[in-house]
Amino acid sequence: MQLSQKYIFLFAFTILLAACSSEKNEITKPQKLLSEKEMVEILAELQIADAASARTGVNIETRKLQKGIYNEAIFEKYKVSPKDFYANYDYYAHNVAEMDTIYAQVMKKLEAQLKIETERMKANPPKIVAPPLPANAPNLPRNLQGKK
Repeated sequence: MQLSQKYIFLFAFTILLAACSSEKNEITKPQKLLSEKEMVEILAELQIADAASARTGVNIETRKLQKGIYNEAIFEKYKVSPKDFYANYDYYAHNVAEMDTIYAQVMKKLEAQLKIETERMKANPPKIVAPPLPANAPNLPRNLQGKK
């Protein structure tokens, strides 16, 4: 549920930015217009990359570097430059209805992937083996001692 709340907040923030924009001019269509489907794919992968870099347990600067590397790989995968992606993002953000549709699809995609991963983890849980205890450790039940 926490994952969904993060995306809802991100979506609401995007709408707020679009609604509060001081620019009254219509934003021009990017030269390389990405389809809604492409935007959904890219945004979903960017969200996963963001979550992955946030869970690494390293300092903020290293996380930013990791996120940049992930983002670069995603843009390369979809053959789009960061400049083109952000131009498309701005374009879609100015049309709240389209952005709403895109983020609804992103949420649906992420929830489906989460369900698949959860089922995979249930079917094949990771095997965690405790390291052997030092010789001077107190006596513990055999199942808590690890392999020797």
